[in-house]
Amino acid sequence: MRLANRMGSRRTKILLATAFALIAVASYLVSSDQNTNRANYYVAIGDLSQNSQLNELSVSLVALDLKEHSNRYLQADSKVSEWVLAKPVRAGELIPLSALTDQAHSDCAAIKVALGIDLSKSIHRGDLIDLWAGVNGNGIESAPVQIVTAGLVIEIFSATDSLGQSKQEIEICVSPAEIRSVVHSLANQDVIVGVISQ
Repeated sequence: MRLANRMGSRRTKILLATAFALIAVASYLVSSDQNTNRANYYVAIGDLSQNSQLNELSVSLVALDLKEHSNRYLQADSKVSEWVLAKPVRAGELIPLSALTDQAHSDCAAIKVALGIDLSKSIHRGDLIDLWAGVNGNGIESAPVQIVTAGLVIEIFSATDSLGQSKQEIEICVSPAEIRSVVHSLANQDVIVGVISQ
């Protein structure tokens, strides 16, 4: 009888140990799966004003899983000191990519431009592009002219009109010297094309 009790007690201990081991493995796998989707994002330590240059003292890192919004905020793989804020960010907020400009473009002006031809799929928000303008088919032969050099793409807007045709607009940061050329082309309803800056 004692032997049976002893055997039963040992079996119970083995079963309990196995159960605890399985629970530990399962919880590790769940936490690992959650962590694989996380990335480190910069968050403002205090209120940051427009034209503030980011640095290690003004931001800190936080690990988050932002799912489909992951490409909208500044991640740890970017060198933080390269960026200047184009608009203010409040304490505790993630740093939106749309609020950033690099140091070379910190004095540029944002302007919205309708494109005659959609951007290449390889061009994304944050890229530098050149804008070219050509006369919109009035029978006058003229070569297209470059109206923007290395403008920073702030945002890309795509829509479909009532005829089912795709229309694309971009918000781009241009130098003060280029504003006149861009406005002139828009007023003339020129065909404006954006290409990646070399």
